[in-house]
Amino acid sequence: MCSLFDAIDKTIDDSRKGAVTALRAAHLQHLRNSSTMPDEELQSIAKNHTWTDKTANGLTKMIVAFLDYTGHYANRINTQGQAQVSEVGRYDVITGKLETTKRITGYRKSTTKKGTPDIDAIISGKPAKIEVKIGKDRMSKDQKKQKDKIERAGGMYYIAKDFLGFYTWYLQITKQK
Repeated sequence: MCSLFDAIDKTIDDSRKGAVTALRAAHLQHLRNSSTMPDEELQSIAKNHTWTDKTANGLTKMIVAFLDYTGHYANRINTQGQAQVSEVGRYDVITGKLETTKRITGYRKSTTKKGTPDIDAIISGKPAKIEVKIGKDRMSKDQKKQKDKIERAGGMYYIAKDFLGFYTWYLQITKQK
């Protein structure tokens, strides 16, 4: 006998499969439009491509790919700074050679505003910003301020925790069912 929780889990699994199937279908169409390979090979590539929404990096890649494949604009925003790396020389008296090593000598701050979302998108002609949060990750005060500012300016803002949630939101805002 199937418990209520088993039924809910199956529904969630079926919905997740539907969302991933939509991503795979969009990926296949993208491959068909940009390749001269035989369709059987393209189907194999799309079917065997591994997608995961268990990590922030994986979910971000899924969302950007899906939006790109479905004709929208999506760009991943790099909001972290960069380490300054310098080569440092050292003379080895035993070998008589100059050895160089790389060392982090500083840090260059990011030029993006604090709280900038992970993905910048245009969906059906409307600006959309998407923040990716996995597990216990929560929005910072700066991110909440940016969210409010974006929404006041007329943009859409979504906090993506998994691909199914994103896909459901996507269907709602594009009025597809």
